[in-house]
Amino acid sequence: MKVVSIINYKGGVGKTTITANLGTELACRGYRVLLIDADPQCSLTFSFFNSDQWNLFEEKELTLKTFFTSLIKPIANSKSFNDVTVNPSKINKKIQEQGGKGSLHLIASHLDLINIDMRLAGILAGGIDRHEQASRYFNCFSSISQGLEKLKSQYDFVLIDCPPNFNIVTKTSIAASNYILIPSRPDHLSTLGISYLKKSVREFVEEYNFYTKQANIPVIDPEIIGVVFTMVKVHAERPINAHQRFMDNVVKEQKIKIFDAFIRENQTTFSTASENAIPVVLSSASPPNIVQELKELVDEFECLIN
Repeated sequence: MKVVSIINYKGGVGKTTITANLGTELACRGYRVLLIDADPQCSLTFSFFNSDQWNLFEEKELTLKTFFTSLIKPIANSKSFNDVTVNPSKINKKIQEQGGKGSLHLIASHLDLINIDMRLAGILAGGIDRHEQASRYFNCFSSISQGLEKLKSQYDFVLIDCPPNFNIVTKTSIAASNYILIPSRPDHLSTLGISYLKKSVREFVEEYNFYTKQANIPVIDPEIIGVVFTMVKVHAERPINAHQRFMDNVVKEQKIKIFDAFIRENQTTFSTASENAIPVVLSSASPPNIVQELKELVDEFECLIN
């Protein structure tokens, strides 16, 4: 099972679009995929379910919030990831109709994850000795990792849609991940935070490994596999010069791999897909060139991590 966190400090860069379509196309190719929506905005969740369905998840406590709440305040029947995983049956049916052999499941997000993050911070606070501090640190930041440990035989890929920040929930996602994928628009603001994200990841990994070594627990070493550019304006099937310049600069300045595949700008296609809760790669109404670009992205993704 390979775990991938999909993150950028800048919101509105197509992070959720990449997660939804990458996961769906992997399922079409025969993989068993679990998507985790760790963003309180719930955008990934609403890429597959409508608001009435989400209200039912909330009522039945089938969200990521429930998993974290069980960690913060242990109860007799604490919830595992298995307990809060939901099946987007409409999507899986379409995958099968198109000849796909895999499956797709989701752990839905919750608006209250913002407060969960504050409560997790409380677990780490307090005047405690060094041993207890290391124990609390590990129990907090390894929570997603420990939850996924029980799912190793059930999934080939876990894709985590992270919020556009580096809070505790994001860090628990990074700690659980083998790889990190960075979606970005080819503009100044979207690419500006990439170096800072690299620095934040490096510092967190060093800090995490400092504590885990004290407890004789395996260290983490998530690999940034690259930047995929989204919302690219295209002329004659190539990025316009202004966008190409930012794409080239990331290679030179950040020394991060840039995916050859990129996703062109088409607000109508992607907004319609979100409204209909059907990812672009599955919709018969999607423009063939955009579907092809998404499939090329998945081709490259498979080559990089297999």
